[in-house]
This record gives sequence, C-alpha cells and structure tokens, in this order.
Amino acid sequence: MLRWLGRRQLTARLAQADAEALIRDHGGEAYSEARQRERDVTLPDGTTHAGRTPEHWRRVALIVARKTGKRIGLDTATRMSLDADFSKRGEPQSLGLEPQKVDPIDELKRLIRDRA
Repeated sequence: MLRWLGRRQLTARLAQADAEALIRDHGGEAYSEARQRERDVTLPDGTTHAGRTPEHWRRVALIVARKTGKRIGLDTATRMSLDADFSKRGEPQSLGLEPQKVDPIDELKRLIRDRA
C-alpha cells in the first residue's frame, strides 16, 4: 500500500513539474502543447514525448488549465451561447409590443356577437 502511495505522489510531482516547465517555455500555448504531446505517436513501449504516457500528458494539460485559468471542455459556440442572454427571447416585450388588458366579460360579449 505504501509503495502505491509513493508512486502516486511521484507521478503527481512529475506532472506538476512538467506543467510548470510547459507554462514557462510555452506561455499561453502550454495547454495546447500538453494536448499535442498527449496525441503524439505512441512508441512501441506505450510512451510518447519524453518517455511519458498519454495519461501523464492529459494530467499535465489539466494542471496547466487550472494554473492558467483556461476553460476547457467547451467549444467556441457553446461558450458563446452560455454568455448570451436568451431570457427574454420571444416575449412580446422584447418585440416592442405590450400585452393588452382584456376584460373577460367584454371578450365573451364580443365572441357571442361575432358568432351571430
């Protein structure tokens, strides 16, 4: 159990160090660089860039996103629709029309009159 915990802590420290190095070397493009390294051609031994696994670079990309404040997981169209205000769309007020007050008795009289 302790050996597993030690490996887990080592993996976390390595990912943290790689994330800081990417931010230092690539600045605003650090997240894209980490994702690119994740997608690099996998070598026969199952590793990618610098002998790290794709899972490692995925972890690094998430650390970079958290440190730089990058929003991930949403494409541009989704982010734009989240920022838009559709709350009054389709309401008469948004079209410049005010709803008319109708007395129910007058409306009933009108319907009876029109029917005859």
